[in-house]
Amino acid sequence: MSAKLLVKRLSGLYLGEEVSDATGVFSGISHKKSSASLWVEIDRIIGDAQADPKHHGGLDRVLHHFPRGIMVSIVAGT
Repeated sequence: MSAKLLVKRLSGLYLGEEVSDATGVFSGISHKKSSASLWVEIDRIIGDAQADPKHHGGLDRVLHHFPRGIMVSIVAGT
């Protein structure tokens, strides 16, 4: 299998802690902070909590990407 370039440029790296909202649902997406670098291990990113390990993180879901406009909206809370 040959290497293939999937992304030419990254506009941001984010990590954060999980928090509970008013209804008791745990999430971390809107509390991500910009980071200059990430330490990626086989099953996690150091310093990045995953509130729902069934659907996020683990061997098949360590990294995830969002289109720039979506991440801007998430961080802004809109």
